[in-house]
Amino acid sequence: MRTKKVKFLNEDLANLKEQQQRISYPGIIDRNFNNVYYLRKENKWLDLIAPNISQMNHYSTPVLDYKKAIAYYALFQACLIKRPYNLFHRKNLNLRTAQVARNFGNKTTWDRSFDDYLTKFINEANSLIFNSNTQCVSLNKSIFDLDESAYDLVYLIHPISGKRTSSESSNYLSCYHFLEGLSTYDY
Repeated sequence: MRTKKVKFLNEDLANLKEQQQRISYPGIIDRNFNNVYYLRKENKWLDLIAPNISQMNHYSTPVLDYKKAIAYYALFQACLIKRPYNLFHRKNLNLRTAQVARNFGNKTTWDRSFDDYLTKFINEANSLIFNSNTQCVSLNKSIFDLDESAYDLVYLIHPISGKRTSSESSNYLSCYHFLEGLSTYDY
């Protein structure tokens, strides 16, 4: 299979949502983040999905690496959309669960299931995959480890620092540590 045409298939999604015999499920999220960012049933769902994604390239092939990237994209988007302010900088699950009159539409977004969002964002990623008939290369490296070359696109992220800044929502590590943890769930 040519990797230019790799998409996340319905059977891949079904496998992602099932407990696998060869994978350990330690329950890290449910144990450490109970009532912090998500409801208990959502934590348990994340504790199933995260190990399944991390083990997708256990028998690494380029196809599985691409599919793993799509799965992480979809999972991270699902996690962000279900969070007040799309951040993980404070425990504010109560904003989602409080029984109060609301004058904005986020409650509907927050109440939609992770399962629905995972499917939605996988379909979104699949819709963006096309064959440009051009050889493309993607690198994930420190800028100091790159060869001198002409690049069409460079995305740089500022260094992740533990320093407190004047704004709690401008600290990358503070705001997105949960997603970083999901990406290294098996370590």
